[in-house]
Amino acid sequence: MKKRKQFNRGDKIYTRVVLQGKQVGEFVFDCVEGMTELICALRYRTRQFRGLARIYIRNITSGWSFEQPLMLYPGRYSEAQKTSSASIYPNGDRYAQWMVM
Repeated sequence: MKKRKQFNRGDKIYTRVVLQGKQVGEFVFDCVEGMTELICALRYRTRQFRGLARIYIRNITSGWSFEQPLMLYPGRYSEAQKTSSASIYPNGDRYAQWMVM
């Protein structure tokens, strides 16, 4: 059984989302506390897409990376569900950089 990769708050996490062979998003997070929060943030930012995607996750700080599938559902995630501690960041966006291609 594979050991799940761990990351800490403050680690710089690069993610790439590929759907049907096309890259639909590329994001860099620096304030996620775990895989659950990262997946929630990815689903929120790709909520306009539907289908089985492949995500590439790289911890820039620690140097590890891996890929895994992620099912995307359109319009299912509201902005309020993004994070549990959005009040820390006045504009509600806890993430360093993000862009959808």
